[in-house]
Amino acid sequence: MAENGIQYQLMIEALATDPKARLLRVRVDRIRFSSDVVATTDYTLFINGRRVGPDGPGQSVKQGDTWKVSFKTVCSLAPYGNDVPQAATC
Repeated sequence: MAENGIQYQLMIEALATDPKARLLRVRVDRIRFSSDVVATTDYTLFINGRRVGPDGPGQSVKQGDTWKVSFKTVCSLAPYGNDVPQAATC
């Protein structure tokens, strides 16, 4: 789930359906909580078992009772697709 997912639905749906982006896999390597609602997430990206990058620190945010991938982190994944339009606020 992504932060403010409905607001950025077109980009998120494009990531989910783009053939190249669908190959993307993420391994979470470390999570550090900076507050009750924000965490930094170190991750490694793979496509077909090969590491692609740059790896990130990304961010997770808690909305309601659910932890979600931050919008900024979702924006950083858009280039891994062939035809994923980025939201204007990326």
